[in-house]
Amino acid sequence: LSIVKPGQTGSFHYKSTSDAFWGDRHGQGAVSVEAVIVGNNLPKYDLALTGAKAMLNATTGSVTMSGTVFNKATRPVNKFTITTTVAGQKFATTFDKTITSGQYLDLKWTINPTIGSVDGESAINVNITDLGGETDIDPTNNALDIAMGFKRKVLLEEFTTESCPNCPRVAGYLHTALENPEYEGFAAAHHVMYYTDWLTTKRSVVNGEYIKTDLYDYASLYNDRGTYAPAMMFGRNAWFDAMSTAGNKCCTYMPGSAMEIESLIQQIQSDPANIIITNLSARYGDNDTTIVVRVEGMRNSSAKDGSRITVMLTEDNIAAHAQMGAEGSFTHQHVTRAINSIWGEPIEWDGNKFSYEVSLGLNTVYFTKNDKVQAGNFEEAWRMWNRDNLNIVAFVNYYSKNVEGCAVENVEGVKFNDAINGIEDLPQTKESQTVRSEVYTIDGKRIEADQMGRGLYIIRDIQADGSVHTRKVMRK
Repeated sequence: LSIVKPGQTGSFHYKSTSDAFWGDRHGQGAVSVEAVIVGNNLPKYDLALTGAKAMLNATTGSVTMSGTVFNKATRPVNKFTITTTVAGQKFATTFDKTITSGQYLDLKWTINPTIGSVDGESAINVNITDLGGETDIDPTNNALDIAMGFKRKVLLEEFTTESCPNCPRVAGYLHTALENPEYEGFAAAHHVMYYTDWLTTKRSVVNGEYIKTDLYDYASLYNDRGTYAPAMMFGRNAWFDAMSTAGNKCCTYMPGSAMEIESLIQQIQSDPANIIITNLSARYGDNDTTIVVRVEGMRNSSAKDGSRITVMLTEDNIAAHAQMGAEGSFTHQHVTRAINSIWGEPIEWDGNKFSYEVSLGLNTVYFTKNDKVQAGNFEEAWRMWNRDNLNIVAFVNYYSKNVEGCAVENVEGVKFNDAINGIEDLPQTKESQTVRSEVYTIDGKRIEADQMGRGLYIIRDIQADGSVHTRKVMRK
């Protein structure tokens, strides 16, 4: 007898004496009874598919598959084939792997359907179709029908201020984690919770209206009697125990190392998303004091109701005034500068797709000295926006009075200048890093990057390994 996690409701009840009440212990796991069976007619080959996931990369059209197989019979299986079917296309993947009796094996593979042939509504069938020529005695456990999921990126949010002496240390952990090429996502630093400072976001101009966007409203995500910094949120998942209030779950956590941050990132990225942002673009409004951000996306059949879209502007490389706990000069990164709505705006779906536009103010024309609280500092912070260091971050999230219902589904981001100029960078892998870029006009003439005016250009990115990636860029 043993206890095996995870448990499900009703899977484990226990009473200590004959006259005691039965107690529900499923939180500890499920009761497992193991027995050894011997005989001459035991099953030889039976490979079962116990789980499968699919993540669509909307940019490339490829689908990353993962699944788990289990050997239920007595003989080892040394070779097997899994066939993946989607949109009428079949992809056979053969694995030269040995699975012994009673063993589980986790697998990953990639399929490449015709570009544009699959989206969030596409269903996928995964089937074990061959056991290296051996006969599977129970083919009924070989196949699963699953919904299409999407590649998930991670939103990291940091609560910090210049009054926090421990914040530079955690900012260093975050910086190290962001340098890991395996991480895909974006960060935002909110200067609230442990006091405020000259970078605290209090107001934004949204669609021409000067509105309050006090990020202290996020205090509820602590689900605690107080707040603290440095604190981080990982996709606003309520995975952590509240620091002060026993038994409460919260979205905030103080990481002890860059490795802890990377581990939590990997945990989020391994789970397919049900919604994806397929386009994030921007243009100047009537003048250069506003930016109009456009977000487009799609969902699959498993997406929950109540999704919202949040758009932020963040800024990098801001010199600190008086950062406690910092040695020498210190620069702030990912500082939240503007936001369309604290909890996002409800998404209006058109079938399985959506589009959303919002105008955000950029210029100090909106930020006057009639602000009564620290008017001078507030004015200075907004007056010094450097558009070369601005980023646009958009994410799909949920909102609930229960912190466990506020998770972020997916996120996308782009540098401000790239969005305005219509530039989209190709993702780079760990083994493929750009060391030099060459710019050519459409008729093949090479020019310098600062000579690019409006029009279509060809950019050749030379990688560290000598390979070349070519892309087209439209500068608007």
